Amino acid sequence: RGDLTTQFDENNQIKAGFQFTYDDLDINSGTYSPSMSTWTRSMIYHVYPYRIGAFVQDKLEFEGFIANLGVRFDYSNPNGEYYSLSTYDALYGQGLGKSLEQNAPRERAESQVYVSPRIGISHPITENSKLYFNYGHFVSAPSSSMRFRLQRESNGLVTYMGNPNMELEKTISYELGFAQNVMDMF
Repeated sequence: RGDLTTQFDENNQIKAGFQFTYDDLDINSGTYSPSMSTWTRSMIYHVYPYRIGAFVQDKLEFEGFIANLGVRFDYSNPNGEYYSLSTYDALYGQGLGKSLEQNAPRERAESQVYVSPRIGISHPITENSKLYFNYGHFVSAPSSSMRFRLQRESNGLVTYMGNPNMELEKTISYELGFAQNVMDMF
C-alpha cells in the first residue's frame, strides 16, 4: 500500500493512494468423531484471491467551512473456479460427493468493481465547537469460508459449498453531529 499527500494550494490538500492484497488461503480442516460419523467432516480449499483498491480525495479549506470530497475504487478477483451445479444436483449426495472435484463442471469466478463516494463537511461555529456531516460507501470482503469452503461429511455428503461470486459486503454510512471542546479536556 502507499499514499501521497500534497498541499496543492492554500485551499486544497490532495491525497491519493492504492492498496494491493493477495491471499494464499490453504485450508485443510475437519472434525473426527468415532462415535458419530455424521460429525466427521472436512473443509478443504486452496485459493489465491486478490483485491486492488485506489482512492483520491480533496480537502477543501475555507474560513468557516471544511469539506473532504473523495472516491474509492475497489476491484476484487476470486482468482479461481467454482462448481457449476444445480441446487439439487446428485453430486451433492452421499458417495457421489467424494468425486465432486473430478465430475462436476466448473466455471471461472467473476471479478467485481466498486466505486465508493465519500463526503465530509465540517462547519466551525466557534473556536471550540463545530457542526459536521459525513457520508460514504464502504465495501469489505466476506469471510473466505463463505466464498470458498467445500464441506463434506465422511460419507461424501456435501453440506456446504461456498460462492466465490458472492458480492462484497456493502455499508452506507452517514453521520450528522455536533462537537464541543470543554476546557481543552473533553
